Amino acid sequence: MTFNPYLLRVTLELYAERMTKQKYYSAKLVKRLILSSNKSLEKLFSPARGAKPKLVHITPLYTTEEGKIRTLTYVSRVGSGVYHFYLGAVEGELDMYAAISILESTPEKIEFNRAVYHVRRVEVKVENLEERIAEVMSAIQRAKKVKVVLASPTVLRDPLASSKHKTLVPSVFNLFSTPVYIKLYLSGRLRRRTFIKTLLRLHRALTVPPTFWQTLRKIDLQYEPGRKVPALIGYLNLHYNPENDPDNTALDTLRKTLPYMLALGTGVGRAAGLGHTTIHTPQAHTDGRG
Repeated sequence: MTFNPYLLRVTLELYAERMTKQKYYSAKLVKRLILSSNKSLEKLFSPARGAKPKLVHITPLYTTEEGKIRTLTYVSRVGSGVYHFYLGAVEGELDMYAAISILESTPEKIEFNRAVYHVRRVEVKVENLEERIAEVMSAIQRAKKVKVVLASPTVLRDPLASSKHKTLVPSVFNLFSTPVYIKLYLSGRLRRRTFIKTLLRLHRALTVPPTFWQTLRKIDLQYEPGRKVPALIGYLNLHYNPENDPDNTALDTLRKTLPYMLALGTGVGRAAGLGHTTIHTPQAHTDGRG
């Protein structure tokens, strides 16, 4: 069975018939939109025990204002307008064409959190991960750096502390911990020794500059009333040192890891709308929101 990752960009037009006064994280509305088309997907979002990682990822809603993309995090209202979000998964867990069909069959009317929305239009685009990763790898070899954008609130994992330890320290170890874990799990090569050796390979070749707090910030995400989640949002630059990667093994590891990072995010809560990650080359114009 193949477990190729994929990422879908979903654009939809919403008309708000009735608004709510209760605030919520907009990814909760995204989840409702997805599940309203197929209740059987609930199992993909349910808490799981054991070594198996979550193999589905959603994002909050994004909107474009004056040419800039804005993330809707904790909001009291999602008004009428055009929005987009992302759904990432792997073949074998959720077939891509089945996912597209589910998204395109979103009901015309959604009730959520005491609000009522009419869905007037849904468009689904398959993101070309291979092309994007080729651009990123070319930029790393040429410019020796790339920009990693945490495009939704992100809570990382520290693999050196424990498999469940959460952290806000954006080290290379913590940034890549989740996608490396997923890749090794799906390939059947998940061993503690292999996991740490793979992260060490990336850690030696990639550097997070000490100025990352100038572009990355901590927020207290109000996931729902009475529940705050400390998280990171923004971007940081990763620098590549070829002297620490003479045989290009780190580059090869990065190339094989990026599909899982871009499609399934990083850190914890990825199926709840956290940890969406995009990567931009030095020439690309970005606003830090994906």
